[in-house]
Amino acid sequence: MHLYRKILFVSLLLVCAVTNAQDQKQHLMQKWTLIILNNQSLIMAKFPQQKPYIELQKDNRFAAYVGCNQIAGSYKLIEPNVIEFSQDMISTKMACDKYFMDLETEFMNTLPKVKIWEIKDDKALNFMNAQAETLAIFTNVTIY
Repeated sequence: MHLYRKILFVSLLLVCAVTNAQDQKQHLMQKWTLIILNNQSLIMAKFPQQKPYIELQKDNRFAAYVGCNQIAGSYKLIEPNVIEFSQDMISTKMACDKYFMDLETEFMNTLPKVKIWEIKDDKALNFMNAQAETLAIFTNVTIY
């Protein structure tokens, strides 16, 4: 009977871990507002119409915007909390203010370096490199 309880307990832990990983993955699939990129806070006042964002879609595609052009590409969830963005992103080619052009270039250069993702308190999405250094922070809380 004691062995049966241990097996049941371990099984419940595994089910909870799998369920939590699935919940986290589902929570990942939404629009996230970019607030920090490479340790630099974005100046939200510079985005009066549309805030910078990334939206991860269930078909392993993403859409993003950081102030000028629409960006799209693909990603893979390799295992829980491990992500890989493709380097072959596409974007529209509008000319914009230097701040937005530089931010867009930095964002597109940063995504392929992302290896780890983490959701904190259901409100913040962190993208980190392989050394677990934060590269970008997003929020799902409305920012004005």
